[in-house]
Amino acid sequence: MSIYPIPTGRISDVLVTRRMMNQLQNVQKRLLTVEQQLSTGRRIQLASEDASAANRAVALQRMLETKTQLETNLSTSQAFLDATDGALSSVADLLNNARGLAVRAADSTTSESERNAMALEVQATLNQMLNIGNEQFRGRYLFAGSATATRPFDTYDNYVAYRGNNTALRTYANQELLFDTNVPGQELFGAVSSEVEGGDRNPALTAHTRLADLRGGLGITPGTLVISDGSHTSKVSLVGAETVGDVVRRLESNPPKGREIHVTIGACGLRVEMDATGGGYITIRDEQGGKTAAQLGILRTTGRAVDPIEGSDLDPVLSATTSLDDILGGWDQDSGLRITNGDETHVIDLQAAETIQDLLNILNSSGAMVLAEINAARTGICVRSRLSGGDFSIGENGGTTATDLGLRSLMQETRLTALNHRQGVTTVSGADFTIRRTDGVELAIDVSSAETVGDVIDLINNHPDNLDPATAVTAGLRAVGNGLELIEDHPAGSGQLSVSRANLSLAAWDLGLLPRDADVTTAGGTPVTLSGSDPNPLETQGIFNTLIRLRDAIERFDVTELERITQMLDADSERLTFARAEIGTRGQSLEALTRRNEDEQVELKSALSAEIDMDLAQAASDYATRQAAYEAAIRSIANLHSLSLLDFM
Repeated sequence: MSIYPIPTGRISDVLVTRRMMNQLQNVQKRLLTVEQQLSTGRRIQLASEDASAANRAVALQRMLETKTQLETNLSTSQAFLDATDGALSSVADLLNNARGLAVRAADSTTSESERNAMALEVQATLNQMLNIGNEQFRGRYLFAGSATATRPFDTYDNYVAYRGNNTALRTYANQELLFDTNVPGQELFGAVSSEVEGGDRNPALTAHTRLADLRGGLGITPGTLVISDGSHTSKVSLVGAETVGDVVRRLESNPPKGREIHVTIGACGLRVEMDATGGGYITIRDEQGGKTAAQLGILRTTGRAVDPIEGSDLDPVLSATTSLDDILGGWDQDSGLRITNGDETHVIDLQAAETIQDLLNILNSSGAMVLAEINAARTGICVRSRLSGGDFSIGENGGTTATDLGLRSLMQETRLTALNHRQGVTTVSGADFTIRRTDGVELAIDVSSAETVGDVIDLINNHPDNLDPATAVTAGLRAVGNGLELIEDHPAGSGQLSVSRANLSLAAWDLGLLPRDADVTTAGGTPVTLSGSDPNPLETQGIFNTLIRLRDAIERFDVTELERITQMLDADSERLTFARAEIGTRGQSLEALTRRNEDEQVELKSALSAEIDMDLAQAASDYATRQAAYEAAIRSIANLHSLSLLDFM
């Protein structure tokens, strides 16, 4: 039998106690953790307890906060639309009542007192419509567009002026979708006129033209070009270039080794040529994956001696910074133009205008109650009236300013069918009116074949009896204002220049050459000038304009106008129906988005709970286990401290 030595060393009581106290603290800490989890319901109290879960939880919480804000947005938008639809329901009732008044007023059996009463009723309807147009929701105007702090409709003399905008109030319906919350009054009530549009002014390509304004507004994507002469290449970075001038300077500054490049800016595109002294040929291509050369119209990948590259049309469009001098053909800047809106005529001085933005600013701040902006195609500007109830026109002020800018509302190209609020020109078989010159010669004018105002002018100027320059009367557009004008520069007789109706035709009235209900009009002087009225006034095509004109037509008992207004009321009702349908569709979309948002919130809350929330059953079990361990540790320490030397004897 072997005898093993008895070890003489032992663990000290202090060390044992320390170890047991550390163990007790750990057990107590774990117990406290479980207690916190049970009291808060959260598995994680600190990010350090589970860093990856904490990061996922933070991301989920942010997404949940976004969804909560979107829920508020959707609720507000729905309330806005509900308030709008409620207002439009009242508008529909008022329009139906107004149409009934228009039909009754056209009845020849109605008395003057009845018509006066109906006119007062229309005025009351107009006042109610104004109140609806200026309704507020939560302190914001419903129909002011995005300018919700601006009262959208104001009375202006005898008219109604729109001071809002045509930009809808927008809000996020989800993280990627902007949603129109309201319907601007300009769209709903028809608060601005049809536009006097400047057509394609064909702005010239210059060094100042922005790259973003090329290709019909699609712009240029600046990249890197590779230029070669067949022997050497150079890379030209256009990154950061903003104008055509920037492109020219960079191309000319980076030719292939030993060569020179010259770039010319044409009316529409670029011309790139290389010196002929070194032979070879010029090519320009995009660096792999690029499209800048193609967009600039100077892409050439095969050799063609040193023939210059004739760039394609870059189709520049107008922008706020476009110089007015860059509009091809130039323009008359000195004369200015005349805007007639309602009862007021404003002479607009454009001498200080240098850019398109200057022009827009002058027009919009002129006091003429117009809205001037670059047209949708960005090829010209358009001007519309903000005033309901009156006629609107733009004419010359003795020069060609309005014509040059494409803003004259009566042009030779204006079709006769567009005149007189699209009622056109009524002709008869045979002569429609007679022009009598001062020498007594009569010119019978048949306008039945005419389609445009220019055709009527040609019929007068080319009349077989009106070809002698010494005695001819010259027809054209008025030099000041709008309308047709007849001039005898050299009166050949002692009589007066006159225009008279023929065969009971309405054409002279409809062309503005005769005042309404007049059979003849005359003019004298040297030179003799007979100026007609504007036959092409524009108007706002909307509710307020219709009601104002209805009131005035009832007072005048103008049956023809009442018939036109009845059609306008039908158009207003149709526009209102479409608007309410659109609002209904938006409401349905909002409901669907709201339901989806609610579902997504539930999913996010569930995912967040899975990351940070505690399983209560598991926590209760852990608590019981750790409570037992804690009590056992307490007992062990207590037993250790109760031992004495007698326990080992």
